[in-house]
Amino acid sequence: MIKTYIDASTKGNPGPSGGGIVLFSEDKDIYEQKSFAISTSLTNHQAEFAVFSYLLDHLYTQDLHTQTILVYTDSKILAQTIQKNYTKTKTSKILK
Repeated sequence: MIKTYIDASTKGNPGPSGGGIVLFSEDKDIYEQKSFAISTSLTNHQAEFAVFSYLLDHLYTQDLHTQTILVYTDSKILAQTIQKNYTKTKTSKILK
């Protein structure tokens, strides 16, 4: 099992955005941590989703996607979207 913590920030709304991820292994050691710029013009919600997308891509490319993954976020809209498995906007895609 891998525990992951993700967060994003935006200066302005929209504005320049950045994010970070921290991955912990089962023995609670830090497995990996990364911070990165995302875009020059995102809303805070878009930035949170971008970090989540980055996390999923990263887990897949590191061949960690077959393990149980726990994702911790402070973004209520991101957590609710994942739990419901969809978004309310007509143009958004299902997260499956």
